[in-house]
Amino acid sequence: LTSQPPDEILRNAYEYAVRQDIVLYLQDNDLDDEQAQALLDMESPLYNTFNRFEKQNTGHMHFVRMSLEVLANEQIHLKREQAWELRETPISKTALKKAGTRRKQRPER
Repeated sequence: LTSQPPDEILRNAYEYAVRQDIVLYLQDNDLDDEQAQALLDMESPLYNTFNRFEKQNTGHMHFVRMSLEVLANEQIHLKREQAWELRETPISKTALKKAGTRRKQRPER
């Protein structure tokens, strides 16, 4: 492994990770009998599945983009909820007076 160039190591690591994902998917999701047999009849179903995956335009990047969008939207929603809760929080007259007093004490530039 150490004799390989870095880009080759990364390519092999990526291929290994995708193949592991394929195996994990098959453990958790059943194919029907005909589909399973069609794959078992192939000489290298895992290799062939990986190659098919690589030829598709979406690959992992589609899921990376979706994950980024979902996470960003969740954060936007959370910030909006927090801002709304702050608007709904009652402020006492004492707190307003203190805030006004502090503002007046700031030196001007």
